Amino acid sequence: MSSLPDGCESKRILVTFDIDGTLLKGGENANTGHKRSIEWAVSQVWGIEATVQGVKHAGLTDPIIIQNMLLLHGKTEQEIWPKMNLAIQLAGEYFEKTYSTSETVVVLPGVKRVLESLQRRGVYLAIVSGNLETIGWKKIERAELKPYFMTGAFGSDHTCRGELILLAKQRILQQCGLSHDEIPWQVYHVGDTLEDMEAANYARVKGIGVLTGSCTDVHSLSSAHPDFVISDWMDGESELLARLGI
Repeated sequence: MSSLPDGCESKRILVTFDIDGTLLKGGENANTGHKRSIEWAVSQVWGIEATVQGVKHAGLTDPIIIQNMLLLHGKTEQEIWPKMNLAIQLAGEYFEKTYSTSETVVVLPGVKRVLESLQRRGVYLAIVSGNLETIGWKKIERAELKPYFMTGAFGSDHTCRGELILLAKQRILQQCGLSHDEIPWQVYHVGDTLEDMEAANYARVKGIGVLTGSCTDVHSLSSAHPDFVISDWMDGESELLARLGI
């Protein structure tokens, strides 16, 4: 993880980023190792050969995706959740052993330049992703993006994406040695799904939509009332910096 920005106590802006479809290229042909690791864990824990294919996963945390896979195969929530932590552990271990050096990741055009601009201006950056932590960080490492981020919150931390935004902020504050009330923070969450914008509303932070993933038009995100929407990172840097007032 990156070191603290200079003058930690005087900085007040935190931007949290989703991973798939926001920083990295998503889609049906992406995240093969990630999907296979979840499927393998499900087979080991519940004895079911289930697949992620056909199950909604954009915008959802991995435990909810696992739940939805199993519900389609007739499992009840009472049969699912007592074993979820084991499945999370096995999926992470399997990914690290089998795919951590081979999973294909593609950084979206303009992402590194945007992250460099934010970091250079002293903005705190954190990951907020539905990925399991082991898998999420491995993707970020392979994309050579990890030095930009101080911390993160992941699907293995909580099933609710809005809670993950709050957790990421809490972790930033802990790293800075600050309590919640010592300094006012402007917090923004960036994501490519309606669920990302709903999570921003839940956490009472500003939502920044990007049309780089599963949602490709503004209307797809409009029901969650994002504060603004960026079409892509190549053209969106100046607007983002202006909106953040930096």
